[in-house]
Amino acid sequence: MHIELKRGSSTKLYVQIALTIADRIRSGLIEPGTRLPSVRKMTADLGVSLVTVSKAYAELEAIQLITCSQGKGCYVRGTLNVDQTEDMDRTQRNNANSESSTSWNWQMALVDYLPRAQLWRHFDTSPQVRYELHMSAIQPELLPTREIIDSAYRLSSDHTERMAAYGSFQGDRELRQIFAEHFAERGLQAAPERMLITSGAQQGIDLVARTFVGPGDVVYMEAPSYTGAIDVFTSRGAKIITVPMDDEGMRIDLLTRLCDTYPPKLIYTIPTYHNPTGITMSARRRAQLLNLAQSYHCLILEDDPFADLYFRDPPRLPLNRWMGQVMSYISKASARCCLPVAV
Repeated sequence: MHIELKRGSSTKLYVQIALTIADRIRSGLIEPGTRLPSVRKMTADLGVSLVTVSKAYAELEAIQLITCSQGKGCYVRGTLNVDQTEDMDRTQRNNANSESSTSWNWQMALVDYLPRAQLWRHFDTSPQVRYELHMSAIQPELLPTREIIDSAYRLSSDHTERMAAYGSFQGDRELRQIFAEHFAERGLQAAPERMLITSGAQQGIDLVARTFVGPGDVVYMEAPSYTGAIDVFTSRGAKIITVPMDDEGMRIDLLTRLCDTYPPKLIYTIPTYHNPTGITMSARRRAQLLNLAQSYHCLILEDDPFADLYFRDPPRLPLNRWMGQVMSYISKASARCCLPVAV
């Protein structure tokens, strides 16, 4: 089992081991009934002490993710008891020994670097539910689907040469112009040539992370936060520090104290209709956040996917509207994402 340990981190090694295994169990990458490597094997693989691995397994057992039995090993908890998992493990070993040398099962043991959050579960379309409250999506009946299909058909029929040509890397110019006009109504001055259309907010976050975030950089975000963003920053090797929230949004007083110890490279925030709490950051907190970012010369990545979804009063102005420093702003409209970068 591959576990990337950060030996210079303030997080103790046994905690890093326990967190990594816990993420894999919760995400379904390690299934119930699976036997974990022995303490001695894990010790040899990771180059740590027996005590470190034992404490990691003890942590996992304390939060009831695994169960350990003297002489039988540690197993991922599930519907199977220890005796059953021991029998299953013995059967799997026997099957493995009887397989021919041409078996491809070795591929399942290769090291991978897949994200460990459970965002993918939100898009599982197998459960048939009437109201999909687990994800933010427009009801299909509310979209002009037929008009979109008809327009696409007319465009491809009348301009067949476009079907064989590359489009603009920034996205369609007319679409960017429409977004610019829409943003202007909200007080955002974003010229079409300074705009990038992506396939979704997730890609926009990933582009910002690939551009500005590297191994060891400190990234702050609200707790809780959007799991997709956690995946992106983790994959870049960033040190993620979460900041508790109250009714006004991210606790800037706590953020300030943390920044004194761990200077930030980037602050990721969802100040309007926060995901998943729904909280909207107060104007006072927004001003404090901007002042703090300016004092530490760090970036703010403002994720603003839901600002157009309101019933009565419009939401507060986005942070980008007040900015005088470098900042990335992600706004989602329909199935597209617009990423203006303001300087």
